[in-house]
Amino acid sequence: MKIIKWCLTVGKPASLGHRLVRISAWFISTALYFSPVIGQLKVATNHDTSYYETYYEDLIARFYFSRKYTSLELKKDSDVPDIKYRPNINLNAGIGFTYRTLSLNVAYGFPFLNNDDEKGKTKHLDLQTRVYTRKWAIDLYGQFYKEFYIKQQGRDLTGSQRYYIRPDLKISLGGISAYRLFNYKRFSLRQAFVQDEWQKKSAGSILAGAEVHYGLIKADSTLVPGELDSYYHQGGITKSRIIEIGPGAGYAYTQVLPFRLFLTGSFIMNVNVSLVQENGGNKTDRFGLNADMLYRFAAGYNDGNWNINFFRVSNLVSAKGARAGIRYVLDTGIYRVTVSKRLHPGVKAGKLLKPIDRIMGSR
Repeated sequence: MKIIKWCLTVGKPASLGHRLVRISAWFISTALYFSPVIGQLKVATNHDTSYYETYYEDLIARFYFSRKYTSLELKKDSDVPDIKYRPNINLNAGIGFTYRTLSLNVAYGFPFLNNDDEKGKTKHLDLQTRVYTRKWAIDLYGQFYKEFYIKQQGRDLTGSQRYYIRPDLKISLGGISAYRLFNYKRFSLRQAFVQDEWQKKSAGSILAGAEVHYGLIKADSTLVPGELDSYYHQGGITKSRIIEIGPGAGYAYTQVLPFRLFLTGSFIMNVNVSLVQENGGNKTDRFGLNADMLYRFAAGYNDGNWNINFFRVSNLVSAKGARAGIRYVLDTGIYRVTVSKRLHPGVKAGKLLKPIDRIMGSR
């Protein structure tokens, strides 16, 4: 109760932005505190087995390649070139397993998979947790990136290299989104993104929920390179803070194809209230209403024993600033290619898994 009062404390009119920061920070910290509990929720069994099967008591072993990312795009008018800052992120190879609703994945960016030093050396900590229960799709993330690059083709930037490096640019981004699946008895998101279920008939579901985001973009010099200032007239912006919160709704569908192939797509549109604070010389605030998107896509093969698929999850956070009319578009997500196999634990494996059974209870 004291935390809620702290978040809602009324101060001077200029402190409204600080209250939004407090509310967002409380929302994110509360979600992160309870996320281990959410991850241990049982998967309900009251579903239509003619549409999909669940393998709650089997072990799912997987090998995968993945790449997480966060990029920043600066937009202005249609006749002004967009600026897209990309991170130089490793392609990782990893192994993992899922048992009941507990998943563990370990990955490493092997040097032979990554040889892009000309794009700079991005330093990052990327924490993404995606929780898919029978009724909910929950995404939590906290990301901290430093050093980005711009592909110079078509840009009025100096230098003879293919890429323009910004070692001083830092982006911090955190947030949570939670959406309820209404047709959970016939539709499964887990088959594509967790691989412990098998969708046998085509089906879909409406999703509804909400999200909150907090982002901080800063650099030692202006966010827009000086060579492009004649287009943007940025006014010396070196730091931007973005806070968004709002409801959203969408639809997800899996099309089951011949030869046990499948396509899964999920698209959610959010209407968010945003605050953009821009700094550099002086400080400007802008409140607005923005449309953001969260989409998921997966394609592959699933026969109940083997699951081979590719998936992508992307969350687009967009907000317009006041000083130069710049729109900030943050794109965060993950790509993954997975080969997984369902295994039925034997006597020895069953003994090793007993601690998990005791924590989560029997089916």
